[in-house]
Amino acid sequence: MIILLPLAVLLGWLVDVPAAGAWAQPAELRQRPVTRFAPAPGSLELTAAPTKATPDRAISVRVANTGGDTITGVAIWLDVPPGVTATAKPDRPADLVPGASTFTTVTATGVPQSRPATLVVKATGRSGSADVTAQTLIELVRTEPVPTLTLTGNNRLTDSSATDLVAVIDNATDTTATVVVRATAGQHVVRLVAQGGDVTAAKPGGSVTLTMEPRRSAVVLIEVRAQRPLRRGTTAVVVTASVTAPQDAAPVDVSAVRSLDVALSADLLPGLLGVGSILVVPGLVTIWAALTVLGRDRRRIGLAAPDAASRIWENKLWMLAAAAVSLVAAALYAALGFANLLDTYTLSDVAIVTVAAGLLGAAAAGAAVWRHRRGTPAVTPGSPPLAVLDAAARAEDTMARPVYRTTDGKLGLLVQHDRDAVVLTPQIEYTEIDGLDDQAQLKSAIARIPKTADAEHRMRFRADSNGLDGPRAHVGALPAAEPHRPILKYVDAF
Repeated sequence: MIILLPLAVLLGWLVDVPAAGAWAQPAELRQRPVTRFAPAPGSLELTAAPTKATPDRAISVRVANTGGDTITGVAIWLDVPPGVTATAKPDRPADLVPGASTFTTVTATGVPQSRPATLVVKATGRSGSADVTAQTLIELVRTEPVPTLTLTGNNRLTDSSATDLVAVIDNATDTTATVVVRATAGQHVVRLVAQGGDVTAAKPGGSVTLTMEPRRSAVVLIEVRAQRPLRRGTTAVVVTASVTAPQDAAPVDVSAVRSLDVALSADLLPGLLGVGSILVVPGLVTIWAALTVLGRDRRRIGLAAPDAASRIWENKLWMLAAAAVSLVAAALYAALGFANLLDTYTLSDVAIVTVAAGLLGAAAAGAAVWRHRRGTPAVTPGSPPLAVLDAAARAEDTMARPVYRTTDGKLGLLVQHDRDAVVLTPQIEYTEIDGLDDQAQLKSAIARIPKTADAEHRMRFRADSNGLDGPRAHVGALPAAEPHRPILKYVDAF
C-alpha cells in the first residue's frame, strides 16, 4: 500500500495536468477551436495475380476497399494493346463496404502486335459524392515452358479469425501437366481446396492434385487457422506446387511465401499501466466481487453502501489494486502449467482466470465478514428483540445502556459498535415472562427468557415519538446528555 499510494498520486496528477507544453503555448493557440474531420472516403485497390501473364489464360484480380466509406457502382474496365482482346467476369462487382474485397477474373486472348505489351485493368466507383478509381498493370509476355505460382490474400492472423489466401498456379507450358499443391504455416492449421470447394471441410495438412491444360491457370483456396496457444509475432505461409509434365524427367517445384502478422484479438484494446486492458479484467472482477460482498453486509445492518462499480471508478486506487491482482493471477495461472497471460493467451484463458479470481475475491471477503460476525453479531432492522438482547449482552453485560442521539434527533440505546457505526435500539418492553428480572445482569436476565415463540410475542420495541422505530446501525450518532437507561423494561400489558 505504501508503494501504491505514490503511484496513485502520480497517476491522478497525470490525468489532471494538461499535456506537456500546453502552459507554454500562447493563449490564442490554446483557445483555437478544434477542427473535426469527416470520415475518410472509400479507396479502391487492385491486385493482380500474376502481374506477368501470357495470352489465353485467366488472371485473378482482387478488388478491395481500403478506405473508410462504402464504394458503390463498382465497374471493371480493360485497356488492351493492339492484337489482344480481354474480358472481365464479373465486370460489375457488388458494392464494397470498408475493408471488403472481391475477385474478378480477367482473360486475355490473342498476340500483341508489339513488345512490351501491357494490359491495364481499371476499377471505378463512387464513395459518397466523389469518384474513386484504381488501376493495375499486367505485362503480357511470350509463352515459356515454366510454371508459376502466385500467392495473394490477407496478411493478418489472430486467435479469433482465420486468414484466407488464394494460390494461382499457371501452367505456362505447351503440354498438359499434373500439379500437386501443398502448404504449411508452422504450427498453425492449413487447409487447401480447389476453386469451388469448401475450404472449411478440407482435411488439415492435406494436398490438392490438379490436372492442368496447356497455358491454363488454376486457383487453390487456402485457409490458415491459428493453433493455440498463439504467440505474437510473424509466421510464414509456404505454398509449394510440384508440376509434372510427360516430357519432364522429374517434377518441377515452384513455391511462394507470404508473411502473416500474428496477433491476439484483444491486442486491439488500449493498454493500462503496460498491461493489456483485457488482462486487468480478472483484477477488476476480484475487487468488484469483494466490495459487493462487503457492501451487502453493510446494507444488511442498515448502512448505506455505494455500488461496487462506482467505488472502483471514483477511487483510482482500486484500479491500481486491480492491475496488481491481475499480475498475481497471471503469475499463478502460469505457475500451474497453463498459458502465460503476459505472453500468449486465449479468451477462454482470460475467462477462466476471471471467474476463478472473482470467486476467490468473493470468498476472501465472505471469510472476512464471517470472522467479523463471529465477534459482532449482525443486528438488522428486522432482528427480533431477543436477538438484539443477545448481541447487546455479548458487547457488554450490563442492563443499563448509554443513550445516543442520531443525526436526525432520534434517541436510542447502544447495542454494540459495528465497523464505523453504532448499533442502536429502542427500549425493549416485556410482560408476563416468569423469572425475568430487569435489575439483574443482562446475560443472567436473558438466560431466564424461554426460547419459544410465546416468549417472543411477550416482548416488543417501545414506540416513542422521540425514539427509534427499530434496531439498526447509525453513522454519526453521538452520546446524548442523558443518564443510562435499562434496555429491558417491564410493562403490565401490551
